[in-house]
Amino acid sequence: MNTWVFTVENPAFKGSTIPPQQQRIPLPELASPMTKLRRLRREVWAWAQAGLPRASRQERQRRLAICQACQYYAPTGNLGLGECRAPGCGCTRAKLALATSQCPLIPPKWGPYYAPRKTLSAPLQPPAKPPV
Repeated sequence: MNTWVFTVENPAFKGSTIPPQQQRIPLPELASPMTKLRRLRREVWAWAQAGLPRASRQERQRRLAICQACQYYAPTGNLGLGECRAPGCGCTRAKLALATSQCPLIPPKWGPYYAPRKTLSAPLQPPAKPPV
């Protein structure tokens, strides 16, 4: 079992006589590489189905700041790319760039990003038929 622990702000512990070291809850087990690959495949499939939209630089920075403040974030995980150790995640900074992804916590700390689309000045015309 992983030996990392974090302190939970739980109202049930307020005013209790339980020592602080017993108020700690162990982090969930790390996801296996196969589990991470399945999750990656699911995320990339949803991203591809949406047309490969990328989150803006500001949105990626906002998401990273939220993740770094989370108790599940491990900055040295996934070979130094950072890792979310929340149940159902295991993502790196690469997931932050996918506009269709969201935080796996309930409720999510950040959600999908939809950038405003550019409008065309002229309507699209069907392609001309090639000469025979």
